[in-house]
Amino acid sequence: MLLEFKINEDNLGTFAPDEKALLPLMEEMRKIVENIKDPRKDLPKAAKAMKALTLKSPLFLRGLAVLGEMYFDLDNEKAVAEAHARGAKAALKLIPEDYSGPMDMDSPEVQCFLRCHAGYAESLVEGGQYKEAFALTRRHLLFDPEDMFCRGEDAGELAILAGEFEEAARILEADVESRPVAGYSLAYLAFLREDFAASVALLRRAFVLAPYTVDFLTGRVPSPNVFWEGGPHAIDFHENVAYLKQAGGEIWSKSQEAVTFMEWLSQTSLALGERAKMAAVSEKCMAAENGEEMKEAEAEWDALLKSITEESGAKLLEKMDDPDDGEEMLPWLLYAKARDRTLNEPEFEFDETEDEE
Repeated sequence: MLLEFKINEDNLGTFAPDEKALLPLMEEMRKIVENIKDPRKDLPKAAKAMKALTLKSPLFLRGLAVLGEMYFDLDNEKAVAEAHARGAKAALKLIPEDYSGPMDMDSPEVQCFLRCHAGYAESLVEGGQYKEAFALTRRHLLFDPEDMFCRGEDAGELAILAGEFEEAARILEADVESRPVAGYSLAYLAFLREDFAASVALLRRAFVLAPYTVDFLTGRVPSPNVFWEGGPHAIDFHENVAYLKQAGGEIWSKSQEAVTFMEWLSQTSLALGERAKMAAVSEKCMAAENGEEMKEAEAEWDALLKSITEESGAKLLEKMDDPDDGEEMLPWLLYAKARDRTLNEPEFEFDETEDEE
């Protein structure tokens, strides 16, 4: 057999290769790669040859990892997923089901296996197989506790999609300090549980720590703000975008009610005022000419975060009278009713004949 799973002297899982069988495969792969002179012309042929090589030797994990890269360069996502799935499934058969990692990241075979394993999990997410993807992700993080392949970046959101709400909360609560966008997901969970006070507080905090995300989710298209990047807590535009492209955007697509709740809250005077304070503090930090001015700005920032509590947002949740019939309604439902009525109104058409008269 080309590979054998073992526990090495450092008590790490690894794949011990049969060097005699591996060397000719490596030589053939080298020739395939060296023949790529013009990628546009030669890469499709190289991918075809590499696929044939890996089908002949299913445990050639290095070849499958390279094949995945070739298909990625060819913009063939389906083939990338297929290569990664073949590598992950073949290697998993060698690993005892009760082995819970970690694995030896210095081993090229382990590195290639984890690349395939991570890609396999990603393809399951793309296919909407959330329970399977979360189970694979959970095991991946045992194999790779340092998360070298970034499978843990949206594990909390994936747990939500898999219906593992308690596990999702545990992961997200551990993440939120270092990953502010996780606050949106915690707020989503609180909304599903009808803990609206907690959801309001979590969202308000997320609005100031990761403000781009609410704009994207509610249909606005923000641009990177240099002042926000210079504030006491640098706001990462790319992290906000990544949240939406990964499982974060997917969870919010599952509940229009939750999006409406966020949209309503983002337009309240309290939330708008807090965002304005955040922007003002960031501008002060950028304009600070000495350490004392910076300390003052940071103190304002700390005061802002401390003011965002369930108690300070309680008044927002009070029911309001519907102007149409006087019925008491929760404010976000009243907001949605007014919004939908306005959107459904027929467009005004200018009567040109009146103008001519």
